[in-house]
Amino acid sequence: MMSDAWRTELWRLAGTLGAALATALLTGHWALAFLGALILYVIWHLRQMYLVERWLLTGGSLKDAPDSSGIWDQIVHHIYRLQQHNRRRKKRLTSMLNRFHRSTEAMPDAAVVLGELREIEWSNRAAATLLGIRNPQDHGQRIDNLLRDPAFHDYLTLADFEEPIDISSPISDNVELNIRIVAYGDGQYLLIARDTSSLRRLEAVRRDFVANVSHELRTPLTVITGYIESFDGEQVSDYVRDGLAAIDRQTRRMLSIVQDLLMLSRLEMEPPDPAAAEPVPAGELIAGLARDAEAVTGARGHRIVTDLDDDLGVRGVPGELSSAFANLINNAVQHTPDGTRINVEWKMDGETAVFAVRDEGPGIDPSHLARLTERFYRVDTSRSRSRGGTGLGLSVVKHAIARNGGELDIQSAPGRGSTFRCVFPPERVERLGREPRSLGRSGQA
Repeated sequence: MMSDAWRTELWRLAGTLGAALATALLTGHWALAFLGALILYVIWHLRQMYLVERWLLTGGSLKDAPDSSGIWDQIVHHIYRLQQHNRRRKKRLTSMLNRFHRSTEAMPDAAVVLGELREIEWSNRAAATLLGIRNPQDHGQRIDNLLRDPAFHDYLTLADFEEPIDISSPISDNVELNIRIVAYGDGQYLLIARDTSSLRRLEAVRRDFVANVSHELRTPLTVITGYIESFDGEQVSDYVRDGLAAIDRQTRRMLSIVQDLLMLSRLEMEPPDPAAAEPVPAGELIAGLARDAEAVTGARGHRIVTDLDDDLGVRGVPGELSSAFANLINNAVQHTPDGTRINVEWKMDGETAVFAVRDEGPGIDPSHLARLTERFYRVDTSRSRSRGGTGLGLSVVKHAIARNGGELDIQSAPGRGSTFRCVFPPERVERLGREPRSLGRSGQA
């Protein structure tokens, strides 16, 4: 439906044209009459436009609105309503921004808003304490001009912000920071820095405690084992003999746990030493581990089949790689049914080198896979303990492989067995100039 404003405007136009028609009939000058009428009509509209523009320039308040009619009165009314809406919206946004600033100022974590060029646009009070960023003096500067840590510079340059990064605070080397960058908006980023010094100290205390306790337990357990072995079975009753056998089993299990804990503590506490890495003939190493595992399985009758590329090596620490590979092979022996087949592979997969152990066991529900490498985590507690597992093997594997530049990948499903893969990147791959080892039983070329 047509509004009253447009009706008024049409009546005004009709009146103008009617006046022009009457003038033309009286004077006989049709062109001049209509041209003059249209000029007057346009002049009236130009005047209204001028009044509206001057009204907007003076602030656009309702009391100063120009006196008009028709469509211009409606336009002024709509402009005023839009102004009121925008003012309310601006107030809401200002209020939200003020609340955001107050909340971030109260945060113990540093918050820094970065622009498209990683320049500082805003920072809270904690940013001065943790990062040394002054507000507002440092606004406009690139963040890496103030945080000169090489690791942070690489993190910012690569722009891969999926994972956070840990660096030392530029204020104090004793303060450890966990920094995460989140992209939002149009080319803007939010940097959050959290002080993790206390958490790091607690983690160090935990590692020291485990290492010290494990070290102190090893000596008495060794003594107990020695005394048990010194007993002559013919000198004690069957009841005592069974008790001594149980003590011997549990003592040896405790020794295995202590050794794994000491290994874990060393892997966690000691930083990787690049000088200790060397080309490791992984095919030869894995073949020996497979032969040892086949000898251990004995009457259980596992068939360990190897497919090894002897020309393929990996740059790493031999002892750590040996521990990781041995744990995966022994896990397959311990947790799969008697007489089943275990495939052990070492070969290239694209540009990466992969060590894989595939078994025909009962498989693992996917809900457990994310936690398998946690200390003492067991899918089936009773079965694991009956097989003599410590619950630390996969933790050792994860840390040992990570220290040598690789990743542990676990694939499994109930009823389909399990596959444990250690994947090494191209920069860790070495070619040793040996012939590949063909598919066969462990230790066979």
